[in-house]
Amino acid sequence: MTITAVNRWKGGEQDAMTDATRKARPIVAKYGAECQLGRINTGTAVGDWLFILRCADWPGYAKCVAGLEADAEWQALVAQVRGMSQLIERNIVVGIDP
Repeated sequence: MTITAVNRWKGGEQDAMTDATRKARPIVAKYGAECQLGRINTGTAVGDWLFILRCADWPGYAKCVAGLEADAEWQALVAQVRGMSQLIERNIVVGIDP
């Protein structure tokens, strides 16, 4: 069962947001997760960004979150993103294996 954190951000230029995601990938990978960036193209949140963090399971998610909270490079990157955009919402999606 995968654990996916979906973070919706408003604002931020494309080059800056994609650059931040490129920097985030190796940091997130250190803690056993992967990430990607998407942009909403329909609905009421058109133009908002989705930063998606995916872990294999709950223990992996816990390990990743604990690692990121203690990682100075990650904290600096989050501060940079907060300076150019606003976190609107965060959802945790639990994958179900049929």
